[in-house]
Amino acid sequence: MKDTSIMSKITDYIGFFYIFAGIITIVFTFLFIVTPKFNNILSSYTDIFGYYPSTTSILVFDIILGFSSIAVGIGLMSRFQLARIGAIILAVPKLVDLPYGVIVGALIIAIMVMPQSNSIFGKFSHKKVPFRVAGIILIAISFFAFAGLSGYVDEVSDDINIGVFGFPQSNLLPQEKIYISQEDIKNENDVIVELTAPVGKYAVQQQNMVYTQLESYGNIINTYSRTLNALHMNIPRDKLTEIASNPYVKAIYKNNINHIYYNNNRNITDVYGLDDATNLLNTHWLWENGYNGSGVVVAVIDTGINEDMQYLQRDGHSIVIASYEKYGDWVHWHGTAVASCIASQNEQYKGVAPMVNLIDVEVFIIDDEGDAVAYDSDILWGYEKVAEFKQEHPDYFVIASCSFGIPAELVSDTWSSPYPTSRGANNLALQYNIPVVASAGNDAMYGFKISAPASAQYVLAVGAVDKNIKYAYFSSQGPTPDGHKKPDVANIGVDVRTFDPDGNLIVVDGTSFSCPLTSGILADIATKDNGYTAIDYYNALRHSADDLPPHGFDYKTGYGFVDGKGAVEIIGHIPPKKIFIDISFAMIFIGAGIVFFPEWSSIILEERRKWIRT
Repeated sequence: MKDTSIMSKITDYIGFFYIFAGIITIVFTFLFIVTPKFNNILSSYTDIFGYYPSTTSILVFDIILGFSSIAVGIGLMSRFQLARIGAIILAVPKLVDLPYGVIVGALIIAIMVMPQSNSIFGKFSHKKVPFRVAGIILIAISFFAFAGLSGYVDEVSDDINIGVFGFPQSNLLPQEKIYISQEDIKNENDVIVELTAPVGKYAVQQQNMVYTQLESYGNIINTYSRTLNALHMNIPRDKLTEIASNPYVKAIYKNNINHIYYNNNRNITDVYGLDDATNLLNTHWLWENGYNGSGVVVAVIDTGINEDMQYLQRDGHSIVIASYEKYGDWVHWHGTAVASCIASQNEQYKGVAPMVNLIDVEVFIIDDEGDAVAYDSDILWGYEKVAEFKQEHPDYFVIASCSFGIPAELVSDTWSSPYPTSRGANNLALQYNIPVVASAGNDAMYGFKISAPASAQYVLAVGAVDKNIKYAYFSSQGPTPDGHKKPDVANIGVDVRTFDPDGNLIVVDGTSFSCPLTSGILADIATKDNGYTAIDYYNALRHSADDLPPHGFDYKTGYGFVDGKGAVEIIGHIPPKKIFIDISFAMIFIGAGIVFFPEWSSIILEERRKWIRT
């Protein structure tokens, strides 16, 4: 007679769940292979079913997991004891996905170990206690290792803190939150209002909570949530203090102007006897050994790229694979010149990463004096677009190249209290694993030091040297306003040969060009193994740099002149963080298998005996 008890029905429901979850996992994984745009759907699915997202693991592993889930589901409905154990093992990884995965996983484990389930599957063995202890210890160690390496510790901490205490609040006085001098305060203020919650889903939730109130004070022009929890607003002077009184407001900044860092633009005929930058950088060794930027994407946050220019075409197609344009296609020659330094396809004057693809992030506008300028709000918009691209195309390794800035001392940019464009750049590196390479600045001759965002803690700051690998007089020097070491490295920034939007060969100066040359070298060394973190690549470039006088780190050229070959050798000896994440995740399953070894081993042996007898 068929068992119609409640426990039996629940077991069938769990079996259906596993079958459905397995089918969905397999289907979504294949869809993800076809187009990574399905990643957003997959992420929502993993929140409910608790499976490790394929975007950060091995796709084959996800397929195996899917088929295992189907097998377990069928086994549960057929009342196999091994299926019961398999259901518990597959429920373990659900416990790292908050909030729904934890609920689903805990319920499945609880139901499978309840005494009532013994009537369906048979009793668990209570022998061989050492297996229980060893397995539980391994699960605990592996779980915490996985949680720490993958960032789940921070996510869980945010979930708990915000779930229990609500969004974080600022205890500063209103005046302490306003980073605008009295000289800059006008009747109407164009400002960046930063809020207290972390970036991502909580930033969106907090903005929704305070939006109506803040809108009553002034005009909300734009919002940012991926790289900075902030709003771009235009507010009356007399409302500044009132807005700053809101405990969810972290800081209010003036929406400052950023400049691109070039000194001149000369025709090639004005220069004689110069080697081009690729020869000075010895990129030919990289290319000959397969390090050419293939599979890597560099986001050029700049004045726009003329993607139709003949030297930015590969096999009849533009190497610009995505465009985000705030003010137009391209508004100044600078962006195309920067892009050409990275990936020019001209046979004689190749970019340093000839097989890389580009993202055109146009954020600059031409002001009344004919200069290309970008406000902080424009830069933040560009960051958001780069993060958006990474979310939609997680299989690409993305690098952000930033040939712009503002002297860090003018905006009080510190590591403990980063300026908005610096905090946003930090989050690109930390939240999305997007290395950010930035110009140190061209302001040394004006008495200013390093620029933001190059001054940021998790940004690679690049100074300039000439063709003799000597410090360029204009290159902004360190330290940061709070005394930290910057710049990180130096690269060619004098007499750099590149192309304008019409394909004319030009010669340019500035850290605007030492920056993309370094972005390209980073793209080269990232060609073969993208399992490293942004910080790994920074350290490889720092520690492999050719030391320049004076000996050791200095505030003019940092750790020295960029050496791509040396960086490849260093990065090759660093185990990718992804390997440890995958290993720790797999060890959770192994630990669960050890816990139930007395059950499944005896069942397998019994099945083997039956097979032999027949």
